Amino acid sequence: MKLGSRSTLRGFFCILLFGQALSCGQRVSTGNLPIDLSKERWSACRSFEPSFIHGLPDNKESCIRVARFPILLDRLLPVPTGSGTHDWTVSVRFSIPEAGKKNLVLFLPVIGENWEVFLNGESLRREIFTDANGEISKHRSMKGVTIDLPPGSIVAGENLIVFHIRGVASAVKLYLNDYTGFYMRSGYEIDSVDNLYSKRSELLSFMLYSVYFFFGVYHLILYFSNRQQRYNLSFAMLSVFLFFYCILISNSVFQIIPDLDSSYLKKAEFVSLFCMMPSIKYFLVDYFEPGGFRKITRSSLVWNGTLAVLAAALPFTYAKVVLPIWQIAALAQLPFLVYLMARFVRQRNSDAYVMGSTFLLVVFAAVFDIVAALTVTTDIRVFQATFFLFIISIVGTIALRLRRLERSERQLNEELRGLSVAFYRFVPTQVLEQMEKKSAADLKVGDNALRLMNVLFSDIRGFTAMSENMSPDDNFRFLNSYLTRMEPLIASEGGYVDKFLGDGIMALFSQAAGAVDGKTPSERGLDAAIAMRRDLPEYNTRRKQSGYPAIDIGIGLHTGPLIIGAVGSSNRIDTTVIGNTVNVASRIEGMTTYYKAGIIISEALRTDLTQPENYRIREIGSILVKGKQQPIVLYEVYDTDPQEIAELKETSSPFISGGISLFRDKHFEEARKLFREALLIYKADSVARVYYKLSEKFMNTDVPENWKGAIEVFRK
Repeated sequence: MKLGSRSTLRGFFCILLFGQALSCGQRVSTGNLPIDLSKERWSACRSFEPSFIHGLPDNKESCIRVARFPILLDRLLPVPTGSGTHDWTVSVRFSIPEAGKKNLVLFLPVIGENWEVFLNGESLRREIFTDANGEISKHRSMKGVTIDLPPGSIVAGENLIVFHIRGVASAVKLYLNDYTGFYMRSGYEIDSVDNLYSKRSELLSFMLYSVYFFFGVYHLILYFSNRQQRYNLSFAMLSVFLFFYCILISNSVFQIIPDLDSSYLKKAEFVSLFCMMPSIKYFLVDYFEPGGFRKITRSSLVWNGTLAVLAAALPFTYAKVVLPIWQIAALAQLPFLVYLMARFVRQRNSDAYVMGSTFLLVVFAAVFDIVAALTVTTDIRVFQATFFLFIISIVGTIALRLRRLERSERQLNEELRGLSVAFYRFVPTQVLEQMEKKSAADLKVGDNALRLMNVLFSDIRGFTAMSENMSPDDNFRFLNSYLTRMEPLIASEGGYVDKFLGDGIMALFSQAAGAVDGKTPSERGLDAAIAMRRDLPEYNTRRKQSGYPAIDIGIGLHTGPLIIGAVGSSNRIDTTVIGNTVNVASRIEGMTTYYKAGIIISEALRTDLTQPENYRIREIGSILVKGKQQPIVLYEVYDTDPQEIAELKETSSPFISGGISLFRDKHFEEARKLFREALLIYKADSVARVYYKLSEKFMNTDVPENWKGAIEVFRK
């Protein structure tokens, strides 16, 4: 898999080099190169002496001929357990027909723990670091070591490479120090510089490792955006630990940090490896069965976390012993992971089908790699490749889940939007604004606010008698058609319908709802009432075309303070407005029938008009609402009357205004005369007729003691 990937990468660069694809990707011909040193003659001794750099003695008892790789010096030439630092010497002979014509490189896939290399008696590189007591002070177990072979040091024919190895004896009998020597079976070779670097490039691997890292960061962001999906956190941790583990076991890490003590790298490698096990467990449980197997996952976290802490904190001689302990424990934990995946597959979880196949490969690969590492039987490691497939299957599975969640969320949002629209058809958004609530969910029983508002009441005259001649279906069709025409006219002025009262409407206009063309709530309420009245002729025309009688409506408006709030119980909640302003507006609407007027407003509303001269308004007297001491002065707004009638009312308005003033002062005879003059101008004037009859009545009867010159209104 890696060779194919490197060939693809080389092919890509060849295309960029404009036609050199034939030469790029092919190895340069270098005669007998590369020289596979693992097939040459190797020898090893338990000690090191300066004379050994020219060749190991054949008659020394502590020297042996190495039959095969790996060369694990603590096993081939053992030293007492816990005996500290020791030296070994390893040599290899190779032949080359020509010398000094090519730049050659010695490649060592691995070497440790401290070491020095000699070529034909000349030192090439020294990585031996000891303290005053002769103990290793800096570990240099390295991978992917390349050492330049000076052309002048190589001779035609046989050459000798000698390795001075220094290592630490194993701390315990059950575990031998496999880091002293060459623990890989192959890859030790001499080749040209060009061939070696083209073969050993890890660019593609680092690109792959970066994918792990960005997977981790991405899913960590997902977790912080939605902490209920805990599997994003465990997968993020798994990806990040895998990223660091892959970087730490790569050859290039020693090029990135060339002088670092390798014991620190090994400890970091152990920690990242140990932390991957609980991350996998938590991911599987959090993804398929959130909240399950808590004792097992927590115990796994404690166990692996403890080993990780020990590996990081102990001296490296003892930290190395933690690795086989973890490997054996990991073999014991793998059956539980297989059980988990089988359990989720049996539950017919579609995601488990996708993830399960690659997970089984990961388990088999993990067993293979752990056994191979413990027994040192092969260099082949398959865990990384299979785990990459597993990661890809996880990413694909999570992507599919996110897509399903997105689809479900979209559907849920549509449903919530529908519910929200339905809710706001019952509780207008203006109510929430006036109560300073962000959403309906914030609304609670008892919430209230004091506001200055304009209240509009309208009613269909004679609806009760009309409805008796209609079927229930006809009643509802009629009301809905009427209300459908009226509500938009209210909304166009920034108002909203608080309640539909059968054939009536109660609407509210407030400053909190926002100004329309800079108008006050009173002006917006009055303009809405005028628009409703002006729409009636067209509506009645359509009713007549359908064979239905025409209708008329009366509208009463009043401006004042009121309390808007939420009432109800834990099971049901509703919004309402409370206050004298509402009662007065309702009584005013009732007076439209009494006066046979289309629109009647209060003195408070008229005072709130910034330009009352823009409306046709005339005073029509006062009313005294039950429970109140002061009369409420009323005005008729007759902008919607036919032009000829409006002109007649305007002409008679001074007589009616003067007559009402005399009526309040108990000058009933003089008042009657003025009302008579008004009737002579417009004989159908219902206001003049009402006060003409009242004046005539009080001329012949006693005036009440608490006379206030107002018509008493006890009910609508």
